[in-house]
Amino acid sequence: MKIFKLNFDVDNFEKLEVCEPVDIEFYRMFDGTSLKSGWKKLKVRRMEPEKQLELGDAPGFVTPIFNEKALKILSPLIDDQVEYLPLDLDGIEYYAVNVLAVVDAVDYEKSKIVKF
Repeated sequence: MKIFKLNFDVDNFEKLEVCEPVDIEFYRMFDGTSLKSGWKKLKVRRMEPEKQLELGDAPGFVTPIFNEKALKILSPLIDDQVEYLPLDLDGIEYYAVNVLAVVDAVDYEKSKIVKF
Protein backbone atom coordinates (compact mmCIF):
# COMPACT_ATOMS: atom_id res chain seq x y z
CA MET A 1 0.00 0.00 0.00
CA LYS A 2 1.21 3.49 -0.86
CA ILE A 3 0.49 6.38 1.47
CA PHE A 4 0.74 9.94 0.17
CA LYS A 5 0.86 13.17 2.14
CA LEU A 6 0.02 16.42 0.39
CA ASN A 7 1.27 19.65 1.94
CA PHE A 8 0.06 23.07 0.90
CA ASP A 9 2.42 26.05 0.74
CA VAL A 10 -0.21 28.51 1.99
CA ASP A 11 2.32 31.31 2.48
CA ASN A 12 3.27 31.46 -1.19
CA PHE A 13 0.27 30.07 -3.06
CA GLU A 14 -3.42 30.96 -3.02
CA LYS A 15 -6.01 28.85 -1.20
CA LEU A 16 -9.52 28.37 -2.61
CA GLU A 17 -12.93 28.36 -1.00
CA VAL A 18 -16.48 27.57 -2.09
CA CYS A 19 -18.37 30.64 -3.38
CA GLU A 20 -21.67 29.78 -1.72
CA PRO A 21 -22.06 29.34 2.03
CA VAL A 22 -21.57 25.77 3.25
CA ASP A 23 -22.12 24.11 6.60
CA ILE A 24 -20.21 21.42 8.43
CA GLU A 25 -22.05 18.73 6.45
CA PHE A 26 -20.24 19.89 3.31
CA TYR A 27 -16.91 19.06 4.93
CA ARG A 28 -18.17 15.77 6.35
CA MET A 29 -19.25 14.45 2.95
CA PHE A 30 -15.61 13.80 2.00
CA ASP A 31 -15.59 10.58 4.03
CA GLY A 32 -14.41 7.98 1.54
CA THR A 33 -17.75 7.43 -0.20
CA SER A 34 -18.33 8.29 -3.84
CA LEU A 35 -19.85 11.70 -4.56
CA LYS A 36 -19.57 11.66 -8.35
CA SER A 37 -23.18 10.71 -9.19
CA GLY A 38 -24.71 13.69 -7.36
CA TRP A 39 -21.88 16.19 -7.90
CA LYS A 40 -22.52 19.45 -9.75
CA LYS A 41 -19.57 21.58 -10.81
CA LEU A 42 -18.85 23.80 -7.82
CA LYS A 43 -17.82 27.44 -8.16
CA VAL A 44 -14.78 28.38 -6.09
CA ARG A 45 -12.87 31.61 -5.51
CA ARG A 46 -9.57 32.79 -4.13
CA MET A 47 -9.62 32.89 -0.35
CA GLU A 48 -7.34 35.92 0.00
CA PRO A 49 -7.26 37.76 -3.34
CA GLU A 50 -5.81 40.87 -1.71
CA LYS A 51 -2.52 39.01 -1.13
CA GLN A 52 -2.17 38.45 -4.90
CA LEU A 53 -0.61 35.02 -4.38
CA GLU A 54 0.09 32.71 -7.29
CA LEU A 55 -2.39 29.96 -8.09
CA GLY A 56 -0.63 26.65 -7.60
CA ASP A 57 -1.18 23.28 -9.22
CA ALA A 58 -2.68 21.95 -5.97
CA PRO A 59 -4.12 24.88 -3.97
CA GLY A 60 -5.28 24.45 -0.40
CA PHE A 61 -8.95 23.51 -0.06
CA VAL A 62 -11.31 21.29 1.97
CA THR A 63 -9.95 18.24 0.15
CA PRO A 64 -6.97 18.05 -2.19
CA ILE A 65 -7.60 19.79 -5.49
CA PHE A 66 -5.54 19.68 -8.65
CA ASN A 67 -5.40 21.60 -11.89
CA GLU A 68 -4.99 19.79 -15.23
CA LYS A 69 -1.17 19.78 -14.95
CA ALA A 70 -1.15 18.15 -11.50
CA LEU A 71 -3.86 15.71 -12.55
CA LYS A 72 -1.84 14.58 -15.56
CA ILE A 73 1.23 13.94 -13.39
CA LEU A 74 -0.47 12.37 -10.37
CA SER A 75 -3.37 10.43 -11.87
CA PRO A 76 -1.27 7.34 -12.77
CA LEU A 77 -0.41 7.04 -9.07
CA ILE A 78 -3.87 7.56 -7.57
CA ASP A 79 -6.58 6.92 -10.21
CA ASP A 80 -7.68 3.63 -8.65
CA GLN A 81 -8.14 5.19 -5.20
CA VAL A 82 -9.87 8.53 -5.90
CA GLU A 83 -12.49 10.26 -7.98
CA TYR A 84 -12.21 13.72 -9.52
CA LEU A 85 -15.00 16.24 -8.94
CA PRO A 86 -15.01 19.34 -11.20
CA LEU A 87 -14.58 22.83 -9.76
CA ASP A 88 -14.74 26.17 -11.57
CA LEU A 89 -12.52 29.14 -10.70
CA ASP A 90 -13.67 31.84 -13.14
CA GLY A 91 -13.38 29.46 -16.08
CA ILE A 92 -10.22 27.72 -14.84
CA GLU A 93 -10.76 24.01 -14.33
CA TYR A 94 -9.75 22.43 -11.04
CA TYR A 95 -10.76 19.07 -9.63
CA ALA A 96 -11.54 18.15 -6.05
CA VAL A 97 -9.88 14.83 -5.29
CA ASN A 98 -12.28 12.71 -3.31
CA VAL A 99 -10.24 9.93 -1.71
CA LEU A 100 -12.11 6.62 -1.81
CA ALA A 101 -9.40 4.35 -0.39
CA VAL A 102 -9.73 5.29 3.28
CA VAL A 103 -8.13 3.11 5.93
CA ASP A 104 -9.01 3.30 9.62
CA ALA A 105 -5.41 3.15 10.84
CA VAL A 106 -5.67 5.01 14.15
CA ASP A 107 -4.79 3.10 17.28
CA TYR A 108 -7.34 4.78 19.54
CA GLU A 109 -5.91 3.21 22.70
CA LYS A 110 -2.46 4.68 22.11
CA SER A 111 -3.56 7.99 20.63
CA LYS A 112 -4.54 11.32 22.07
CA ILE A 113 -7.47 12.35 19.91
CA VAL A 114 -8.36 16.02 19.39
CA LYS A 115 -11.44 16.54 17.20
CA PHE A 116 -12.14 19.63 15.13
